[in-house]
Amino acid sequence: MKIMIDKENDTLYVKLSAQSITESEEVRTDMIVDYDNQNRIVGIELLNISHHVSLDELASQPLEAM
Repeated sequence: MKIMIDKENDTLYVKLSAQSITESEEVRTDMIVDYDNQNRIVGIELLNISHHVSLDELASQPLEAM
């Protein structure tokens, strides 16, 4: 898993798998889910992320496993 923050485009992307993206779906406003050819989720993109959280604060937080 990889988490990428793009401050310039105001997005956060969570890459869950190295599989190729074959389809994307906007499941709600500001949230796009990417799927592979077996309809498994490979990534989640959050748009306009700064409207929801501080990007500087988010970038400074350590990643925690659940």
